[in-house]
Amino acid sequence: MNEFFLKLGRIPARNYLVWLAVLAAVWIGCGVWTNGVASGDETRVAGISAEMVFRGDWLVPRLNGEPFLEYPPLFYWLQAIGFSLFGINDFAAAVPAALAAFGGVLTLFALGRRLGFSGIGAFLSCVLLLTCAQYLSNARSCRVDMLLAFAVLLAVYGFYAMLTERNGAKRFGFWCVGTAGLAAGILTKGLVGAALPAVALGGFLVLRDILERKFRWKNYLAMAAGGAVSLVPVGIWLWLLFRREGQGAFDTVVFTNNLGRFSGSQGDHLAPVYEYLLHLPEQFQPWLVLLLGGIWLLVRQLRHEKRETALFLLCFLLFPYLLLTASSSKRMVYLLPLCAPSALIAGEFALWAVARWRDCGWKGAAAFLKIVRWVPAGVAVAGLAGAFGGVPGFAAGTLTIGTAVAACNLLRKRRVSAAVLLVLIAAGFLTGTVESIVWHHRQEKESLRGLFEYCSGQARSTGAELVLYDPPERTSGAANYYLKRNVRVRKDAAGYDGKYPELWILRNKRIEGGMEFTDSHRVYILPSEPPPVRK
Repeated sequence: MNEFFLKLGRIPARNYLVWLAVLAAVWIGCGVWTNGVASGDETRVAGISAEMVFRGDWLVPRLNGEPFLEYPPLFYWLQAIGFSLFGINDFAAAVPAALAAFGGVLTLFALGRRLGFSGIGAFLSCVLLLTCAQYLSNARSCRVDMLLAFAVLLAVYGFYAMLTERNGAKRFGFWCVGTAGLAAGILTKGLVGAALPAVALGGFLVLRDILERKFRWKNYLAMAAGGAVSLVPVGIWLWLLFRREGQGAFDTVVFTNNLGRFSGSQGDHLAPVYEYLLHLPEQFQPWLVLLLGGIWLLVRQLRHEKRETALFLLCFLLFPYLLLTASSSKRMVYLLPLCAPSALIAGEFALWAVARWRDCGWKGAAAFLKIVRWVPAGVAVAGLAGAFGGVPGFAAGTLTIGTAVAACNLLRKRRVSAAVLLVLIAAGFLTGTVESIVWHHRQEKESLRGLFEYCSGQARSTGAELVLYDPPERTSGAANYYLKRNVRVRKDAAGYDGKYPELWILRNKRIEGGMEFTDSHRVYILPSEPPPVRK
């Protein structure tokens, strides 16, 4: 067994990087082909990007003709480019998030190596990231959060590499990488894209200088310069937006959707300060046990060894977590940028645990595995069943239990190669077949494709005009995405005189009548049916 670990240690890091790139491409790529666009944030985002294409206006994000300035336009631009190349379809909608997730995995490997991880250590951390339920599910989605997570990780990697690099030319190159990450984060989701890496790196610099009793002012100056330069791209876009749409649009982007969301005056997704603690068991599944063990290990290393890597990883995880906790707006997907430091910490603990098992001999390790083998199984059941639900969730949880138990049994028998092969086979099954089954199950409840295909057919056969009745953002976006055009909107029924037939689409759980579709949507054909009546 010791020879096996020695062989793993002698494998060049570039080999691990190649294996990782192939593995990430397969695992992430499976979902790009199988997933669709779900009703909610995804239909809204896809609709805005689709409107950029068929309207030809790439400056102002619009939702069914109206300016929509909740986020800056970088993700919409990338998605619109995909729509222009591949057509407006589900595959092109998922490409930007998938590429961001792929880039995040490779960047994490580079950061792990910069932190002093061995090739196998960096590879293991990236595998933990890839198999994290939250990361993998968002890698195939149509939301801006994965691009933000990649931008934050890129900024942290670039500036940390700059801080630890001695060569002047390479330092400048890493500074450019960090600055590009900050700029991408700001153009993706506003100032939070700069705040998350800033608090992580700033907290690390301050605490390191305090512990070492030194003040390295050049590091602070370099990061401040990077932050200033990163504002240039978004500043250019804001200037063009101000010239086109005026002061109101500028204030909406800068104040309402940055300061307003943080303070709570904007009013979206408000939750108490302890909200994320209530959902702690759902975070970083199925590797939460390794993450908690890793935090304990890093704190111990920091106390006894003053290890710089331990300080950096704790700052990378805890300071952004505290910032997100302080924000009034909270959703679980907002924690996605924390998956990268969580994976590094969990990978550090996993390698430490393996080394301890080797030191105490396989006899003690076998006894330990008998106890621990049920922990990942139980955690996986909770995470996967909660994420997928129903029969697919049960099937995925059962497969994960079988994998965990069988792999532990094989490890006890020192059949390491067979155990690794079993895990990879099971992972491939979970990310391929189960993903397809899960989306097929979700599609009936979350996809609005059937609604708009039915309405398009009815509009053609009856000659009725398609109308959105007081639509929420998800419905307006879905109309743009599936119909590839803007759709007329009615705010109330008072303006309809009954002279011409209209096909009304609305979403309201308090409305009765009409034909019911996915996500509380209903369809009315007027004037043959009475207008909607509130319960």
